[in-house]
Amino acid sequence: MTFESDIRATGQWSLFFHNINLATKTLTQMGVEYDDVYVKQDGRWWIAETRSRRLSCLIHSVDDAGATTVAVMGDPPASFGEAA
Repeated sequence: MTFESDIRATGQWSLFFHNINLATKTLTQMGVEYDDVYVKQDGRWWIAETRSRRLSCLIHSVDDAGATTVAVMGDPPASFGEAA
């Protein structure tokens, strides 16, 4: 975190996301970085802005025997994250 003033700060965070979806029989791993801007109002810090960048994506499909196959490696599909 970088405090730019008494009421403004910025931060950069990395996240390694791992999801097991039993309904679709997929395993998803994704690397994401966040750039956040924080402001202090009424004595509390709040997130004023957040931006995220997907850095990597790996999706495996799992068959009924439990064997995995790489379905996606690199950029996530355009529909990734949409409700089914």
